[in-house]
Amino acid sequence: CLHGANGQRGGKYFFRKVFLKKQNFPSLVQRILREVQDSIEIALNISEHFPTAKIELHLDVSPAHKGNGTSKISDMLTGYAKASGFDCKIKPDAWASQSVADKHSK
Repeated sequence: CLHGANGQRGGKYFFRKVFLKKQNFPSLVQRILREVQDSIEIALNISEHFPTAKIELHLDVSPAHKGNGTSKISDMLTGYAKASGFDCKIKPDAWASQSVADKHSK
């Protein structure tokens, strides 16, 4: 998802819909890890072509204190994104994962 400068409304986003067999990713951890890995790979590709772009990943993960499925691995996933060189947001601040992604995944 690409959005403009502070105070600017709207933006553009690009998405790729991939259908993967559930048996290849039997656990929630494996599915979410793959999703984050794909996001990091795309961000790395964008940063190669646009080195001055400020990229922020929005992960579809709940905070650690929430106690649900993804919250158990939120620290690991945010650490993975940050170690790859990107800022990241998680729910409830990850508006792209909640609005844009949900529009195409339901």
